[in-house]
Amino acid sequence: MIGTLAVQAAKDGKDVLISTGDKDMAQLVNDHIMLINTMNNTLLDREGVIEKYGIPPELIIDFLALMGDSADNIPGVKGVGERPH
Repeated sequence: MIGTLAVQAAKDGKDVLISTGDKDMAQLVNDHIMLINTMNNTLLDREGVIEKYGIPPELIIDFLALMGDSADNIPGVKGVGERPH
């Protein structure tokens, strides 16, 4: 529901700030939608998503599906995931 309302407001030209720590919401980020994580006080705009994940917001859902997400009970694809630093 949050995503639907945010996208509709953005289509109407309104700026939207979503307070969440859910990385799935990064797919919504665009010129009008930003995320704020109040737990660590970080703000994610389009460039922030690219810096954090290495991909643009429109590819986040594919990235998360391939990588898997234990919080959403998605196993992911074997051998796919973030590289160790």
